[in-house]
Amino acid sequence: MSDSQSGAKMILAAIRSILIEDWDPIGSGVPSDEYDSYAPGIYRLLMDGATIEQLALHLGRLELEKLGLLGPLAKVAAARLPVARKLHALSSAKMPPH
Repeated sequence: MSDSQSGAKMILAAIRSILIEDWDPIGSGVPSDEYDSYAPGIYRLLMDGATIEQLALHLGRLELEKLGLLGPLAKVAAARLPVARKLHALSSAKMPPH
């Protein structure tokens, strides 16, 4: 496995961890792989230089469009910012070329 493939796998694993441990809009009790399918899209956003605000907006779209969360179940935008900051911090990790 090349360094770039290894780096990408590490970043994807970190994204998955952040999604289940810090974001988890459904709440506890979901399988640990519940949000894994969202990791590649977030990885692409990071590779393309997304800002914290863009990442937070993306999380909100996932909550609404993919998970169908509305009203009190949907997190307010400010609640997504700490998660978006953690995701954004991954962009300072060694990124493979795309």
